[in-house]
Amino acid sequence: YGKIGTQTGLLAEAIGMRVVFHDIEARLPLGNARPAGSLEALLQDADVVTLHVPQTERTRHLIDVAQLAQMKPDAVLINLARGDAIDIDALCASLHNGQLRGAAIDVFPVEPASSTDSFESPLRALDNVILTPHVGGSTVEAQSNLGIEVSQKLRDYLMLGAVHGSVNLPELEVHFNVL
Repeated sequence: YGKIGTQTGLLAEAIGMRVVFHDIEARLPLGNARPAGSLEALLQDADVVTLHVPQTERTRHLIDVAQLAQMKPDAVLINLARGDAIDIDALCASLHNGQLRGAAIDVFPVEPASSTDSFESPLRALDNVILTPHVGGSTVEAQSNLGIEVSQKLRDYLMLGAVHGSVNLPELEVHFNVL
């Protein structure tokens, strides 16, 4: 329930969803979101589960056979965070046997290194899965825009002490009084 999870929760609430979250750190909820007591409690309660986690040993296979079995029947799992956060074989089995309604995945444990490499995943054979390429930042335009944005943010911080849109720093704006 960090910055991305919080924003996802606000968007979900805006379209009428009830938001429940879990984080390993204590977080203040925004809007009407409420914390779940544990990951297990969240999985048992949520109709749609989205993952927003860093890649660490602790988050490797965060969702595996045991967690998938705890999810509500007909739940949907969305992973846009890290490829190793979900045990893909376990997910494939849960989707194939009807335990889950569906999944949307755009990160994978093994991703093609280039456009000439083939993409292999057992999820490709399933009709109840949306697979999208995790290439949003890989275009020439995206890289150019990123360079401009980072330069502007660094300038704003150095000249004004302002921090905007950072994932790991709070928003900060300095106001000057001119006498």
